[in-house]
Amino acid sequence: MNTGSGAVLGGIFPLAVPSQFRDTVPDIVGRAATPGMVYDPEAGGWLLLFTGWRNANLREVYVAEINKRMSLTGVRKILSSPPTRYAVNAIHDPWSDGFVLLTTEGGPLHIRHLNRQFQERASRRIVEGMQGESYTQEIKNPAPPFQRRNSCLTATK
Repeated sequence: MNTGSGAVLGGIFPLAVPSQFRDTVPDIVGRAATPGMVYDPEAGGWLLLFTGWRNANLREVYVAEINKRMSLTGVRKILSSPPTRYAVNAIHDPWSDGFVLLTTEGGPLHIRHLNRQFQERASRRIVEGMQGESYTQEIKNPAPPFQRRNSCLTATK
């Protein structure tokens, strides 16, 4: 739907096409997956976090700025493989002027505290057994929309 001002509402736009970043980020050779947006109030703009395939088995975490034309600038890797990073999510942390990042890495769930430049300040493995063959064999009722963890680890720095 055209609003008359040139803006289109309800459209679908390809935001992260890995082949567009071949020159600046050569490690993204496959697809982009698990996108998540976080608003950075200090910069006054949106960031896109996503995983990108390095090869057939390894996924890494990237961040990019989303400009007003709905295109990405400043794409850079913030977490390398191995281990492979299956999913990523983040929030802005105003108290530490940085970001809190959650990643699943095979079975464990990790929480990371990052500064404004996405450099790691601290990290903890907080949950074990989120994925894996042993977990899927234990499921008797596949109805729950979330996975039950096998054990919860105490947080240590």
